[in-house]
Amino acid sequence: GEHNPNIKSWNPAKKEYKELTSYEGKDTWPMVDKDGNLYYVTDKFNKESNIAKYEKKGEDVQLTSFGKSLQYPSISFDGSKIAFTYKGNIYVVPAEGGKASQITTNPSYDSDPIWTPDGQNIVFSSYREKSKDVYVVPAEGGFPKRLTSHTGNETPLEVLKDGSVLFTANIQPDAQYGDFPGGSQVYMIGKDG
Repeated sequence: GEHNPNIKSWNPAKKEYKELTSYEGKDTWPMVDKDGNLYYVTDKFNKESNIAKYEKKGEDVQLTSFGKSLQYPSISFDGSKIAFTYKGNIYVVPAEGGKASQITTNPSYDSDPIWTPDGQNIVFSSYREKSKDVYVVPAEGGFPKRLTSHTGNETPLEVLKDGSVLFTANIQPDAQYGDFPGGSQVYMIGKDG
């Protein structure tokens, strides 16, 4: 809608945008599965940010119905599940909808979930040790393993096929670095830390 974010697609052959959503509220965080299905976060169902599946014909399908807004959705590589942050914990919901399962439980703030390519684990960031670090947890839940321990506010970006994690961090480079003092940089860590 006017002055609110909507989901659009770009057709490079025609060099044109197509508006897919036009709700007057917020439509954000688009995700596309391997079959081309579009999922996104919208506040049109209950004025709180929840996940919906875009339908080309007909009404979009509401997948979650939380009373408080969720954030940071991430669809699994096979397109079967969506991880997200809700009230500072990581949850997973089937892509066709249904009951969301809580994956992490901690008084600190867990966010930025990203699936491993095999769908077996979820990489995320957390303030569990007083700084934002990168962790990995089994996709069905369990005890998270800490992968980074810097004080640079690490945030995961992507998990590579071999399980290595690309992440951003504000780790001060030395003065020889061309962008010194600069902002955050991209780093890589192995799947075992």
